[in-house]
Amino acid sequence: MATKTQAAKTAKITHSHFERCAQDEADLVIRRIGAQAGVLKPLEQDWNANSNIFLRATGCSRDELKQRFARLDMAAQACNGAGCGSINMREIVELYEEELARAAAPQTGLAMLDQTVPDMSGAIAAKRCIG
Repeated sequence: MATKTQAAKTAKITHSHFERCAQDEADLVIRRIGAQAGVLKPLEQDWNANSNIFLRATGCSRDELKQRFARLDMAAQACNGAGCGSINMREIVELYEEELARAAAPQTGLAMLDQTVPDMSGAIAAKRCIG
């Protein structure tokens, strides 16, 4: 039976939206080590399992998972270590959870500047005519 410490460590390297798998089952390929660590790679090529992480969607659609991972800056995270880059499942899960939290948070301040403003000129003109 797993201890609480073991369960906590396991929880940090897994997520309900995806799981590790073999390449032939994968929805995503992430370069694990080297100069391109943290970069999403095309599924159509054969990749070395020792140098890449293969993930499949489990708790969301394949497209949702791909869109979320495309927003993660895993390459920057991979450059934080010594030597050539590397990224591990704990870092991937942390970045993914941060992205989910950011996407779920209400947008305020500068984030709202990116939103389009509806054209209210017709409503303003109509109010002038009534008043």
